[in-house]
Amino acid sequence: MKPLLEIENLKVDFTLPGQGFWPWSAPRVLTALDGVSFRLKERESLGIVGESGSGKTTLARSIVGTVRPTSGKVYWRGKDLATESRQSRSAIRGDMTMVFQNPLAALDPRMTVGRIIGEPLQTHHPDLSSSEVARRVGTMMERVGLLPNLVNRYPHEFSGGQCQRVGIARALILKPKLVICDEPVAALDVSVRAQVVNLLRGLKNEFGLSLIIITHDLSLVKHIADRTCVMYLGHLVEVAPSSRLIHKPLHPYSRALISSVPVPDPVVERQRPRPLLEGEIPSPISIPPGCVFESRCPRSIHRCASHPPGMREISADHGVACHNPLDADLDKGA
Repeated sequence: MKPLLEIENLKVDFTLPGQGFWPWSAPRVLTALDGVSFRLKERESLGIVGESGSGKTTLARSIVGTVRPTSGKVYWRGKDLATESRQSRSAIRGDMTMVFQNPLAALDPRMTVGRIIGEPLQTHHPDLSSSEVARRVGTMMERVGLLPNLVNRYPHEFSGGQCQRVGIARALILKPKLVICDEPVAALDVSVRAQVVNLLRGLKNEFGLSLIIITHDLSLVKHIADRTCVMYLGHLVEVAPSSRLIHKPLHPYSRALISSVPVPDPVVERQRPRPLLEGEIPSPISIPPGCVFESRCPRSIHRCASHPPGMREISADHGVACHNPLDADLDKGA
């Protein structure tokens, strides 16, 4: 069976003005993504984690088509989106949608929530009557936990959690196959986060969705993602089932991310080892020639500085891009 989504060696560069005062200063190139590849199956949840600046949002926008890749391929059910006709791409875009980080900023303040949720229907299905649009909007509002009689309210009249539910309702109104959630709970109170996560899990099962969850919080992907991709400076450094990644990471960067997740027990939190990363993330304008994590890695060896590590398949569903991974058996064969 073909995967729902396949990303093949995706690269995204942005051209920036030169640093000098003179207009003929050489432009600079910022590499946001460099050789990212992965597959997403039907009804699968995939977590994308990493620090700010790792390329997570650029990856999401490349998938939905708002950022044009410099090179590489995006396949949707085996079709190369770059070679599809405009009409075909428009139909495919209806099967992909996004939920954004800041729920209030993502909603048009001049529109009622009813119009916000129903707008995709009017765009992709202009033949629908206004009564049918209103019926579908009301049904979807109920499903995400909003009262249909709030349909004429404006976004500023809702809380952050309610605005995120509006965004989710808008994303699901076309019954897409893939929903990309870009930091869906980062702007919400702790008490509301669990409600939104549980809502997404329930909707995934009900509608048979595939999800891509972009976040820096590994505690989120632990509860909602089947697999997790760890990104650093535009590169994938580890891909594994979420439970395996949490309990036995192979890449030093993955371990550092996991150790940064707080434990509710204060005694355990004080006693557990917490490997800290030294230094700053390198500039994406000047990517290191070897491993992108070498300057901050506590396990760096000589070849890391000059040889980029390829993704090594440890098993059928676990890969790591590291010359000196954490597992002792792998170290012997490195």
